[in-house]
Amino acid sequence: MELTAEQLQQLAAAARLDPAETERGELVAELNDIMAFTGRLAELDPDLEPFERDWHGNTVRPDTVAVPGGQEAALASAPDREDGFLKVPRTVDADG
Repeated sequence: MELTAEQLQQLAAAARLDPAETERGELVAELNDIMAFTGRLAELDPDLEPFERDWHGNTVRPDTVAVPGGQEAALASAPDREDGFLKVPRTVDADG
């Protein structure tokens, strides 16, 4: 279904909008693109399980459990540290 200029005018009136004459052609084209996309979505099988669709070779990396390095690993590359914490310059004036 293609949206016509007359239908756009009806939609604009219902939404209480008044698009400029110069914008109407672009709006019709954009709305037609949106309706074409939603039409393509309607073609999809809603009963497909996730990742059952053929993605044409797009592979998803396997999930692997990684143990975080912990505090020492985080501090290993820190330029300055104190008592097990990162030491950074003061950024807020305590008097103000």
